[in-house]
Amino acid sequence: MFEDYSLIHTVKRGLGNRYGVIGGSIKFGYFPDRTQRRNFRVADLAAEFGKVLKPMRSSLETLPRKVRKAFQLPDGFSLVTGVGPKGYEKRLPVQQLVTALQEHPQMIQTLELCDVYVLVNGEPFDGGKSLALPRIAPLAGAEKPREIPIPSSLKDPVTDEKISTTNDDSLPAGTLIPRTSDREHAV
Repeated sequence: MFEDYSLIHTVKRGLGNRYGVIGGSIKFGYFPDRTQRRNFRVADLAAEFGKVLKPMRSSLETLPRKVRKAFQLPDGFSLVTGVGPKGYEKRLPVQQLVTALQEHPQMIQTLELCDVYVLVNGEPFDGGKSLALPRIAPLAGAEKPREIPIPSSLKDPVTDEKISTTNDDSLPAGTLIPRTSDREHAV
């Protein structure tokens, strides 16, 4: 998908990895090679993050405030990068690509659980807002979701054994919240 390269740059607990594929190849590997970019030492997390952002004409200071604040907490990061997208030599249809990403079924869990940000030419996309799943309009007349309390235990239909849904009351009881949709959605 990329003329130059695409990679995942990950740092966790002082060790880094740069893993991806060079444009025109289908062989994945470490950049530039296994000995230099597999489990390499990272003494300064912020400095390493700065090095990764520099080719994208960005820095920690140019990222959305929420990212800068979150960066103070972790002991690592993962950054996915693609350079030289194929078929987009003149102009990259960023909005179209972001929309396709947000509507892709494999992104549902990621977008529900994680804040995902996009940089375009070093600038945060959409004013630095994180990506979100598209809003699905509810069925007319059933706009409010129904809330169904989940009991603290349920009976296993196969064994008839009672199963705790709250880890024997050490966790709060859950709630099932079904919602309606004004149209069918493929998932």
